[in-house]
Amino acid sequence: MVAVDLFLTNQCNKQCACCFVKEKAHGSSLTREDFDRIIPHLKRAKVDLVTLIGGEPTIYPELAYVTQGLRNNNIRYDIFSNGLFDARRLDGIVLEGVQVSVHLPSDARTEKKAVENLEYLRKRKATAILRDVISDGYNFSKAVRFIEKHRKYISGVRVKIAQPNLERSNEYLHDIVQVKTGLLTFLKILDKMGMDLSNCCFLPYCEFSKNELNFLKSVNYLSRCQRVFYIDTDLTLKLCPYHNEAFGGLEDLGAVLARKHLIKIPVYEKCGSCDYHKRNECIPCFSYSNSKDDLTGFRKVVLQDPIVCDQGKARIMGTGE
Repeated sequence: MVAVDLFLTNQCNKQCACCFVKEKAHGSSLTREDFDRIIPHLKRAKVDLVTLIGGEPTIYPELAYVTQGLRNNNIRYDIFSNGLFDARRLDGIVLEGVQVSVHLPSDARTEKKAVENLEYLRKRKATAILRDVISDGYNFSKAVRFIEKHRKYISGVRVKIAQPNLERSNEYLHDIVQVKTGLLTFLKILDKMGMDLSNCCFLPYCEFSKNELNFLKSVNYLSRCQRVFYIDTDLTLKLCPYHNEAFGGLEDLGAVLARKHLIKIPVYEKCGSCDYHKRNECIPCFSYSNSKDDLTGFRKVVLQDPIVCDQGKARIMGTGE
């Protein structure tokens, strides 16, 4: 499967602390004309699945036009939503079999709206995936209570530890140590509930014991990000949205997907001597332990060696062996 993210709009009806959109220019949205320009490139690159992201994609006024255009070209789509949408905006859109992500609600008001929309998605035969970002102080008990209460609406849970970020001093490994025990207990509870589990970001093996890694593998939590680049509203190809580094335009899409040689970029200093990394078992994300000092070298590598998603595995592609 070849999958990409399509960024529809910066506009949103929520301000999540973990979101990358606040670091982008506000007000930008994809036009009909630019979407029409994208379609031939998707077809030539044999893209199977497009995830519609934002901002909040359900408030994008041309959502029906985009989804119909993808259907007309036999390209499947998912919708990456916060779950607080106006359901009337989706009435004219085919949702049967479409995966729609819904963010775990933060309070009673958002919970009421999220549950209403989960019920709506079930009636429309969509696949609802509950997602959230875990950081130090995360309320695992609250999340379990919500999932138990509304289990009939939820097909799966996708949680990840607070995202690595190139633009700031990276505390990712510290965050993992702080939440690891709670995360493992949380995943075990969800697994016993029969929930389909997934992760959508890099998880360093070195921070977990062999038994813990075996468990994470057994519940599919060691699965890697399936979409490591996206098409922005300005029609540039960019890295994972949290990094927001442009490395090409639409004309490069096919070339990026066609490249075959794998190179490695260590994330942290300890990666260079890590046995997991040497055996290619732990593939790092595209972040660094320090902040802006590392960006120049990173940009150079990205521009010369674009990344690609192939068969659901994130890869950084280069020209050498």
